[in-house]
Amino acid sequence: MARPLIRRQQIFVAEYLVDQNATRAAIAVGCSRRSARQQGSRWLTNADIRAEIARQTRERCEKLGVTADEVIAGLKKLVFFDIRKCYRQDGSLKPVPELDDETAYALRSMDTKEAYRHFGRGKAKAVGVIEKIRMADKGLNLERLGRSIALFKDRVEVEVEVNLAERIAAGRKRVMESQDRRERKKTPHFSS
Repeated sequence: MARPLIRRQQIFVAEYLVDQNATRAAIAVGCSRRSARQQGSRWLTNADIRAEIARQTRERCEKLGVTADEVIAGLKKLVFFDIRKCYRQDGSLKPVPELDDETAYALRSMDTKEAYRHFGRGKAKAVGVIEKIRMADKGLNLERLGRSIALFKDRVEVEVEVNLAERIAAGRKRVMESQDRRERKKTPHFSS
């Protein structure tokens, strides 16, 4: 069972849950900016703090009625939307009410402006409409989706081909050689 957290640890957990940024959370509890990254990382290795973060995350999900499956389904919508669904057959942009649910879900913003042709002295004539849409970032969300299903792992693999016994023997040999050199320095040499 996890022990109760001290006040600074409670603040750290609350701040960490805002944006999952351990450095910022460490600064919020009073760590210097210089050491905040290391302190935040160290605090995240504390089993009691990890347990509290997991507990509060579970409570939030239950309160909101959000499941991991729903989050993954949302990411899937963002990744696999088809930009062509934003347009009519004639190439004009559909208004938001005409978009299907998946396309509307992936829509970040839509902007419509009138285009003008300017003549001298502040005179202008409307010549058309400029329509801009911004959709969810497919690459970013594809990476998020891949990470959520453990498709990608941040790890470093190191292959070491040195036999442990050989390393120990080499270390012993260096120690013996070092001791021999020290002994030779202590022994006086007489020249004849």
